[in-house]
Amino acid sequence: MVRLGFSEGRAIWRDLPSLVPDASGKHALPAAVLGYANVLLERLRDGKDWITVMVLGLASKQAKLLRWRVDCFELPQRLLAQPEAAELLRVYLRESEELYASLRKTASIMLAKAMPDPDHKDTRSRARTLFDNGPTAAAYFSTLERRLPVLLEILATDQVEQADSYWSAARLEAAEMAWRTVCRQLGDSARALRARAQSEYVYLVLIRPLRAHLASPSEETSHV
Repeated sequence: MVRLGFSEGRAIWRDLPSLVPDASGKHALPAAVLGYANVLLERLRDGKDWITVMVLGLASKQAKLLRWRVDCFELPQRLLAQPEAAELLRVYLRESEELYASLRKTASIMLAKAMPDPDHKDTRSRARTLFDNGPTAAAYFSTLERRLPVLLEILATDQVEQADSYWSAARLEAAEMAWRTVCRQLGDSARALRARAQSEYVYLVLIRPLRAHLASPSEETSHV
């Protein structure tokens, strides 16, 4: 187990699996304060199905406050009592992070190809920095964040097949939004268009499993 800290530009929901139950005990320790809140709500029996979670943090140096932040999100109460649903959430968010990492690698290479001396290690490094400082990460994860509340509700009601289709569609939408964003960042010079043509296939390979999954007859009804 390691301490989870705030990272600039990273919303806390991306680390949500660290707050929900982990039956294996390998990935996270249950957040005790959420457990207490869950028990309290059950005893009050006030009919609430969601818990408002607020996570706060600050950074200081020599007793001087440098910065602070607060993140809020809604969490289904039932999800706190269902380790199986929490494990599915853990899988879905891990897959989302892995897809973003692959997109970041592909997009960084594409940006480097649009620069002079694209194969030089310094060029690749500048391209990664350009990507990281650009709007693509925000485009990708904000798209997923808008979809997250419905996913949590689906998982809390144990609709596994619907959750799988729903989150596949969400990841596809986020990937497409991210690719459009980085292509706008790339520009439309001759070198940029050539770089895009060379990288487009890699991007299409990344999202092909998502498109295939959503197009399968067995999943089409639940997705709609």
